[in-house]
Amino acid sequence: MEIEKLTEEVLKNAGDYETLEKGRVYHSNGLVRKKVFSEYGIAGEVHGNHGTYYPILYYEKGKLSFRCTCEKKDMCKHVVALGLSWIYERKEFKPVEEILGGKNEKEKMEIIKSALFKLPGFLSFI
Repeated sequence: MEIEKLTEEVLKNAGDYETLEKGRVYHSNGLVRKKVFSEYGIAGEVHGNHGTYYPILYYEKGKLSFRCTCEKKDMCKHVVALGLSWIYERKEFKPVEEILGGKNEKEKMEIIKSALFKLPGFLSFI
């Protein structure tokens, strides 16, 4: 898994100082929850000042990539907090298969249908 290469230095190079520091605060305050990983990357739920956000971190063509449901297009504090959580609390991350394995077929179908209409581009994976 390429995501295992993630270090603080990589995060630092992907964002600015202020974002990194805000992400550190979120991480140290335990605001990253529902931490999952797969061979594709990591995802989590981060409780922020204005709601709950869902950042993801992954490598694409050897380069760190990320997305978040917040309005910021560049590296955000939610992504940083997730990355720091992976670096320092990797054992808290559950494999996606473990989470989905506990769902029945109907629940899995509901997850897919929900994602289809909430996530642009999701159809390309079906």
